[in-house]
Amino acid sequence: MIIHDPLAATTQAANGAANGNEFAMPAATGIALSALNARVHASVREIPRDAWARLFGNCAASWDYAAASERMAALGFTFGAIGTYEGDTLIGAVPMFRLDYRLDQPLGPTFKAIGGWLDRHAPSWITMPVLGLGSPLSDQCEMGFMPGLDETRRRAVFSALLDAMLRHATTERIRVLVLKDLTDADQAWCAGDLAASGFSPIPSLPVATLDLAFASTDAYIASLLPKMRQDLRRKLRQSAAVRIEYRDTIEGLEDEIAALYAATHAHRKTSYDSFDDVPRDYFQQVMATAGGSARLQLMWVGVTLGGFNLFIVDRDRVIGKYLGLRYPLSREHNLYFVNWIEMVRYCIEHGHRTLHVGQSSYALKVRLGCKLHRSWVYCRHTGLVRGPLFRVLSQYAAFDRMDPDLRALGAEAPYADPDQRAA
Repeated sequence: MIIHDPLAATTQAANGAANGNEFAMPAATGIALSALNARVHASVREIPRDAWARLFGNCAASWDYAAASERMAALGFTFGAIGTYEGDTLIGAVPMFRLDYRLDQPLGPTFKAIGGWLDRHAPSWITMPVLGLGSPLSDQCEMGFMPGLDETRRRAVFSALLDAMLRHATTERIRVLVLKDLTDADQAWCAGDLAASGFSPIPSLPVATLDLAFASTDAYIASLLPKMRQDLRRKLRQSAAVRIEYRDTIEGLEDEIAALYAATHAHRKTSYDSFDDVPRDYFQQVMATAGGSARLQLMWVGVTLGGFNLFIVDRDRVIGKYLGLRYPLSREHNLYFVNWIEMVRYCIEHGHRTLHVGQSSYALKVRLGCKLHRSWVYCRHTGLVRGPLFRVLSQYAAFDRMDPDLRALGAEAPYADPDQRAA
């Protein structure tokens, strides 16, 4: 959710900035703004929690969740944040990450074969450091802004954040810049400015959401197509032995939770490398430090933990983060469907109107009533030689074409209107 405002003046280096990561931006033409300065922070913990909360509120990009993510110095990621300030007041912010990434990941088999050859003979041409806005642990590019900013001021904040990213990348000698998972609705109003700044769009995986304007789970089930409705009711009857428990702590279950997630991850149809995994201590860190917004749903069969769902309570929605199942027990007791209907029940009983279920298993989620929201990765290579080649190849890149469910759905995929946010 980044925009580069061509009307805003280019940011200038702050007087005497010691670390090279702080810049002052004069007011945009015709706008009565005091000077803005954008600072690159090595950690979100350099920003006071209450200042961050004023921008993001009680949402998935909370200070606690961002801080928990940073503690996971694994899988090749490092983390940080960019803040835009008006004087000493934080008025805009976005999480930031860095990793070394093989750039042929979203390309087809032919280009991947070329990428494999390059990886063996000229690895620096295919695996490069990448600086990204957003979070590798979120399927939307979450940004925060001071409430009450008008459109012109928000555009100036966008511009300052993006400019700070570009300058920081230059300082760190990083050529590849990305905005991870820009929503379809946001892309509609910032695509032109991003293109003018040299960024190219790559279709990312859509986000599946379930709207829950229902008074009960029975009403939700009745809304499904007849075959799915009958199948779901049959599976739930067969799962009478499953016991559901909700917890706010992972204490005593750390090893089991990690093992169940690893087993489920191994059954996925498609892998997205570093963006498709979490380190072993992720669940413990998030549950311990996410400020009470993270919860565990546990599914027990007798004394055996058959599965879990880690989810985030976020304003008027619930975000399913990670699911772990024990095989073959989960199939014998239909635990995927038990988890699904229990999450629907949780949302309805607690007044949450949307269940956000992420970027996987699209065919089944569509049958269960979900809509799909397109998302985009915007990327730029700043090199004089590789940059133009990068822009050409990006026309052939698409993460969504890699998913077998999306290919099978084809034109039948129920994409939401671009103006409808995946909220």
